[in-house]
Amino acid sequence: DRQIFPCYFGSALKNQGVDTLLHGLEKWMRAKEYNPEFGAKIYKITRDDNGNRLTHLKVTGGTLSVKDCIFKDEKVHQIRVYHGEKYETCQTVDAGAICAVTGLINTYAGQGLGIEQDTGMKLYAPIMTYRLLLPKDVSARQIYPNMKQLVEEMPELSLEWNENTEMIHVSLMGQVQTEILTELIKRRFGYVLDFDMGSITYMETIKAPVIGVGHFEPLRHYAEVHLLLEPQDAGSGIVVDSNCSVDVLDKNWQRLIMTHLLEKSHVGVLTGSKLTDVRITVINGRAHQKHTEGGDFR
Repeated sequence: DRQIFPCYFGSALKNQGVDTLLHGLEKWMRAKEYNPEFGAKIYKITRDDNGNRLTHLKVTGGTLSVKDCIFKDEKVHQIRVYHGEKYETCQTVDAGAICAVTGLINTYAGQGLGIEQDTGMKLYAPIMTYRLLLPKDVSARQIYPNMKQLVEEMPELSLEWNENTEMIHVSLMGQVQTEILTELIKRRFGYVLDFDMGSITYMETIKAPVIGVGHFEPLRHYAEVHLLLEPQDAGSGIVVDSNCSVDVLDKNWQRLIMTHLLEKSHVGVLTGSKLTDVRITVINGRAHQKHTEGGDFR
């Protein structure tokens, strides 16, 4: 009933009161009852000194064992229970355990496994965009895969690759993060990088509905798509839908179009900034029984 509040005093630095506190937690707190079915929540992705990808998670139900296939066809190779920088390997951990596992390559922070649902991780949107300034002996294509690794570990980091200029742009909160990132890249990959002065990260949207039509018909290819763009509430992002009859365009082509729409960031026409808060609806389209290929719709 929140009528009584146990209080403990001490100093962890001098190891005073620590045992008393632990005994108090054991006495006053109820042991959590876990679901017998396997479940886990991923809260962080890192890499060890040898470059092994580590998925940090808490087991919230059942047990987790080495060789378990817990995500798609990816198996757990090793289970590590960390104590600071040192760790012990285990063959099995039970619900309630916090550990890191190797062998998973497509997991991400906030993901739920087994009976758990993904956790929506609310992150502050970066307000500054910086261009990565590379040494003369390092190409952007060479370092881009390394930067993608850091994005896995730092969900607040936003990365963009400009295909035309072959430049890497990073969205951050400010100068402090650029300094941290510079030191991290130097320590991890051996590159000494710098950033330009940076610019405010703008985004664009539309004020009124508009229809766009794309037609593609080189030799032995054919595709046509009609899209309705409508403004949405602030913060809703890009929403893709279809309102096209299957008598006009087969369902598989419609799904392919919607997949392509979500494959890249779209830019506005005012400043070339990223488009947001728009609903894109497939309302019409054309395909040829003989000459249409999947890539034609892209």
